[in-house]
Formats: sequence, C-alpha cells, structure tokens
Amino acid sequence: MAVHQLKTRTLADKFANDVRASRRKVGRLVYMGLVVVTAVWLADIFAGPYLWLDAGGLVSADRAVISPPNDSQVLAMYASPGQTVRKGQVVALLESPGVTQAVANLKTRYADAAVKAADLIIRLNVAVSMEKVAMERLKLAEVNYAKLTSNRGYVSDLTVQASMQQRYDAQLEVAKQKAEREGAADQLHTLDATLEDAQQSIAHIQSRYNDGKVLAEDDGIVGAQTAQRGGFLRPGDPLMELFTGRPYVLMYLETNALYVVRVGDHVHVRAGFRETEGTVTEVRPIAVQLPPEFQKTFRPRGRGQVAKIELKNADFPLSTKVEITGDSYVPEDWVAAANRYVYGGVRSGEAWMHAFLEWLPKGWIKVNSIAVAGLANPVAGQLVAGVLAPVTAGTLSTVPTTVVFPAKGTRGMWVWTTEDILSDTRKTNIFIDEVRRSGVTEVYLYLTAAQVQKAQTKLRSLISTLRETNILVFGMEGWRGDFSDASGPAGLYEAVDAIARYDANVSSGERFVGFMSDLEPQDGQGAGVNLFHNGIKESALTSMQLADRDRVLTDWLGILQNVHDRAHAAGLRVAASLPSWTDNYYGEPVAANWRNRREDVTHFLMELVDDYCIMSYNTNPSNITNRILSKLKYANTLPRPPRVFGAVETHSGVGSGISYGDTAGKNTKAKVISDLDTVVGILDGGNPTFAGMNIHDWDGWRDLPTVSADSNAPYLDTTRRRAPRTGSCFYTMADKVPNVCR
Repeated sequence: MAVHQLKTRTLADKFANDVRASRRKVGRLVYMGLVVVTAVWLADIFAGPYLWLDAGGLVSADRAVISPPNDSQVLAMYASPGQTVRKGQVVALLESPGVTQAVANLKTRYADAAVKAADLIIRLNVAVSMEKVAMERLKLAEVNYAKLTSNRGYVSDLTVQASMQQRYDAQLEVAKQKAEREGAADQLHTLDATLEDAQQSIAHIQSRYNDGKVLAEDDGIVGAQTAQRGGFLRPGDPLMELFTGRPYVLMYLETNALYVVRVGDHVHVRAGFRETEGTVTEVRPIAVQLPPEFQKTFRPRGRGQVAKIELKNADFPLSTKVEITGDSYVPEDWVAAANRYVYGGVRSGEAWMHAFLEWLPKGWIKVNSIAVAGLANPVAGQLVAGVLAPVTAGTLSTVPTTVVFPAKGTRGMWVWTTEDILSDTRKTNIFIDEVRRSGVTEVYLYLTAAQVQKAQTKLRSLISTLRETNILVFGMEGWRGDFSDASGPAGLYEAVDAIARYDANVSSGERFVGFMSDLEPQDGQGAGVNLFHNGIKESALTSMQLADRDRVLTDWLGILQNVHDRAHAAGLRVAASLPSWTDNYYGEPVAANWRNRREDVTHFLMELVDDYCIMSYNTNPSNITNRILSKLKYANTLPRPPRVFGAVETHSGVGSGISYGDTAGKNTKAKVISDLDTVVGILDGGNPTFAGMNIHDWDGWRDLPTVSADSNAPYLDTTRRRAPRTGSCFYTMADKVPNVCR
C-alpha cells in the first residue's frame, strides 16, 4: 500500500494564539537583513572604489607662494589666514639687512665713481686746452724750421739744429696732449657705463624691496600657513600662500580600478550635506602620494592618479575634503560594452522577429503599452523597443533592418534648419524632393534634445519617407559653446541621448542611423576662451600659449570620446565635421596630448569617429583634393579606418573662392555637381577609405540660382531663409586661418 501523505501532528505546547513563532520569524528577518546590509557595506568599503567611481578629493585653487628674495625679518603681517586680498594690496612689511647693506655699498661705489668721473672731466678739459696750445706751438716751429732750411747758406748748423729740436718738442707735446685727451675720454666713457649700471642696480633693488612692503600679486585668499611677526626668513621660505582663481577639486583615483575616468565626465561632489555637480577637465598621467587625509591605517602609504574637476557651484571652502561619485554605480564602460553586445544581438535577431510576426495571424498579438522605468542606460529599452516596437506601431517597416553604409558613392548634406522644415508640410515635401533629385544619400539633421522630443511624430514620417529611397538620416548637434570653457557639453550629450531614446521607441525604418558632431576648437566663434591662438604654428607658440592649445584640444578629444561612447552604446554611427587644417597648420601638424602620447590630432580624431567629414571648402577641385588627400593617406594605413568625406560650401556671404554661392560662374547646382564628380573621379581610385563628397548646407543649396542639375526641374520656394547657425568657421589662406565664422 502506497503512503500518499503523512499525517500532520500538532505539537503539544503550541497554542492557537501563540505569538512566539511570528516573533521568531521577524527576528530572523531582521538579523538576516542586518547581515546582508553589513556585508554590502563592507564590500562597498573594500571593493567599491575599484568597481565604480567613489574617490576622495580636496578643494583647491591655483596656488602662488609669496617668499622673500633675500634674508628678511618680518616686521608686520597685514593679512591673516583665510582673508581675501586684492592685487596690489600690502600683505606684509619686511626688513632685509642684506638689501640695506647692498644698497649702501652700491651708493658708495656710485659716489666713488662720480668723484673719479669729475677728475677725468677736469683732465679731459685740460688736455683739450693744452692740445690746442701745442698745435699752435707746432705750427710756429714748422714755420721757423722752413725758413731756416730755405736759407741754409746764411744760417749756421747750430741754429738749424736748435730749430729742429723745437719742432720735435712741439710734435711730442701735441702727441702727449692728444693721448691724454683720448685716454681721459675712454676712461670717462667706461666710468659713465659703470655709473649707469650702479644707478640701475640701486633702482632695481629698491623697486623689488619696495621699502620692505610685500604686495599681493593677484586677487585671492590667503592660505592657512603664514609667517609670524618677528620671524626670520631665508630666500625661498614661504611668507604665505595665496590661492587665486576659481576653486576646483583635485580628485585621487584608484590606479587599478575597473572603470575609466575621462575628460568631460560628469560627477557629483559631496561634503557632508553640501553637494554640487562637476565636470572632469583634466586627467593627469601621474600617480602621486595621497595626502594624509586619505591614508589608511595599518597600510602602506597609498598613491592615486590625479584628476581635476571644475565645480558648477564653488560653495566649498578651500582645502575641504570631499567625496566624488559618478552619475551611475555602473561604469559607463560596462554599460557601453553591454549595450553594444545586447543591441548588436537585437539588431541581428530583429529580422527573424519580423518574419515571425509576419507569420502570426493578424491581431493574435496586441501590445498596448510598454513601460521601462528606473534604468540608468538604454539597454533594456533597446531590447524591448527593438522587438516590440513594430507591433506597437501597428505595421512592419519595409526598410531592411540591417543598415548598410556604402563605402563609395556617398553624398551627405548638412541641414541646420530642421525645425523650420518640419514646421510646414510643403517645406518638408520640397526638402524631400530636392535631396532625392540631388543624389543625396545621407542627411545630417540639426536637432537639440528638446526638438527631438517635440517633433517625434514628424520625424518618424520624414525619416521613414527618406529611408524608403535609401537616404540615411543622422542627428546633429554641436558648436564651440559646448566646450568646457563655455557652456559645457551637457547639451550635446543630451542630444545624443535624446536620439537614442527616440530610436528605442520607433520601428527600424524610422530610426536615425548615426550622430554627427560639429565641434571646432579655434578662437573667434563667439563662445569660450581664446585658447587655440589662431594664426600661430606650434613651434612659434609660447609655453603658456602651448598649454592653452593643449587644454582646448584635450577637451575636444574628451568630448568626442564621450559622444563616441554614448552613440555606440545606442547602436548609432559616429560622424564628425572636422577642419581641413589639422595636419597642416602653417606648415606644421596640430599636435595634441591624448592617451599618454603626443602626435597629430588628426590621428586621434580618426580613432574616435566612424565618418570623418573634412570641411574642405573651396571652389577649385584641385584645392579640395589637396585638402582631403593627406587625411586619406593616413586613413588608408589604419586597420579599422573611418569613412573619409570631403565637403563643399554653398552658402552665400562666405567669400568668393570659398563658397559656390559667392563665386561667379560656379553658383549653380549643376556646377557644384560637376566639381563634386571631378573630385570623386580623382580620389576614388587607390583610396579605399574615401567615401564621397558632402554639401554644406541645405539652405545654401536650396538658394542657388539653378534648382538642380536637371535644368527642367521646377524652381524651389526661397521666400524664407534662416541665417546659418553660429559655430563653425570658413577658411582662407590655404585653409589655415579662420576668416568668416558662421
């Protein structure tokens, strides 16, 4: 006989209203919860800094040490620790016996030299006067000698000899007085130089000494350590520290962490209950000994890599110890890698899902809504949207899900007035018809994050219509104001993220395929600090100018790196509009420090983009070709090169020879197309990385007198025109010097 169930027996000491069991369960849960929390806390303390950004730092500022150049005694201190001082303010009074003695010695030497100079002046005057007398005496002796020699038969030999002796004595006296005059003049000249040097030395010492008054060299805050009244300082001993400029944070990173901190990364800076945002502006390739505040007990002295953070709000006192964390506990490198793998899997499997959905009976699957919340990255959103978006849209796209980017024959067009095009159906249709007729294969639509969100429905319609004729669509954003010394790159990053979110919620035939950045580092674009120093090749830069240029180039590369990571994480191709002079600026390449090496910035840029768009603006096909060829030669050597494009300008108002819109005889679409074909014919053969030529931009192209290469095409509406967006510069003088900025 099989036993189906054991009989449950009730314990003899258990009562129906017994509360001990529930108490024991609650106690166990509390205990286990405490154990788990403690374990997580300990893991975060010991392993957290190696897994995600959780570092320490100190609030600092540019530091200037004020120290005396000579042995000095402090008579008075007029500035105390923490006091704010202004440039030129007296902060201390010193007395230097050495300076006093040196000035006294110089004055004594000056007085001695002045006495000697006075004696020499007297000697010189006497010599000049006596030289005149000697010359008169010589003339008279010469006359007498001449008379005697002419009457030699009537004059005795003794008389002639006496005349000769007088003549000789006169000549000797003239020579002596001349030598005396010249010697005195030379000595006086030397003595004058000595007097001038002594006078300058006295003035220099007195100017530096300034009667012992020490002045602040700049506006700033006095540091914590200052000299005391009555103290004695040797040359180089600090009188005080002066912190100048805007405060920043020096962050100390773990050197063996799994995450990577890059220039442009956003971080959170916290000290107690105070918190602000910051941006990493510099990651230094050196590890230093940690300050005492960050050393750990019973461990060897630690070291950390130094990074500099620019604070959004400088609310922390100087030398405050702060804690720095990233935007997410999951490092962006992990997110990017995960997104690439997951999104790649979604893309490769999407065709199978479409086929499966086509096979299912109509109406068999109905999805009303998809909610994905609390995600710090678009991985899950891409998964859900990639699989189910075609169903929620109610239709399946006829465009292939796998996007093929042609290696040759590509023609792109910049579009800065996207919002205007989308505002009117007639303008949208004109735009679509014209880009089709013009042989355009890719368009770069300027869109801010807010514009993407606002125009989603119209964008879906526009993109799907363009994709039906194999015209690919990129999003675009960026200008000089996105650099860290201006507004910062937050708006640029938001645009990339907005396009990624848009793609995650539409079908494959309605998606952007990439993102185009338009960033240039040169000065004169109406934003940021002048750090590039236009018109100067690298070898002619001063050390300060070189540091400025390195700073803006490093910032440029760091921003592009972040755009690259964000775009690739969302499955977007990365394109960039780039100047043509990066490898030849006044005969020298523009070099940058990046990834622990210094070389031509062009090489770094090609590592960060999939499409390298050269703004080779000129109306001469030969000049255009020359500006592209050097980049192609380098790209052809790379194992994983980007597609390389050239470009022409069609906007009027830029300059003859630069823009087709301003160049007589070339201001037609037909001529532009002809020159593009000429350049392609020259560069296409033997350059596998050359992809084609792009046109800047839609407004300029639309307004050219001839509508298209087809003379029978209807004339387009040109009643509304928006001025070009500021940000990029056009170039003259062999494309090296920014001339007109748009």
